[in-house]
Amino acid sequence: LKKNCSNKATTGRFLRREEINIRKEDTDFSNLCYSEDNMFSVYHKDFFRFSIFYVYFFLVLVQFVLHCFAESITRRGYYELNTKQCLEVESSFLSRLTFWWMTGLIIIGYKKPLEEADISDLHPRDKSDVVIPTFEEAWKKEYAKHEKIREYITNQLQTNREPAATKLLRIVGNYALTTAYHSLPQLTTVLSKNPGFEEELSIDK
Repeated sequence: LKKNCSNKATTGRFLRREEINIRKEDTDFSNLCYSEDNMFSVYHKDFFRFSIFYVYFFLVLVQFVLHCFAESITRRGYYELNTKQCLEVESSFLSRLTFWWMTGLIIIGYKKPLEEADISDLHPRDKSDVVIPTFEEAWKKEYAKHEKIREYITNQLQTNREPAATKLLRIVGNYALTTAYHSLPQLTTVLSKNPGFEEELSIDK
């Protein structure tokens, strides 16, 4: 009887574990199939939303492909003759990400020493007419901060102003007092060890 009971208990335990594993597999499979079912339910229930999503996805893909090709850019305003336009401006989106627009210049520099005619013009954002105004604005802010600190220091010096002689006496007096204070214990120890030292001083006097 005990063996039968133990066998039944063990089989019950195994059955429970198998049931639990089956339930876990069912739940995992349902989670995997949930996205597919959701897509089909949206297709059947809301076809307009389904179609708009895929049209938007297609347009984004087309836009990405079109950005891979560079656009033809025309120069505006005054510029020097016989100068190449900036290679970065004429390059595509992917070429800027991978710095592929520099490959031709690197190959030329590998084959022969670079000359001024081989190098293209600067990028418009790196030219002096764009960089100098931003630099001047930052310079003015830092200069104003420096002037405020300088005015504060001068005001503090003027309020705490005193003659040079009194300042010198104050510094020397403080130094003399500190040295005397630190030398007093040494003098007392010397006098205590040599009691005849005071008598010699009195005889000399």
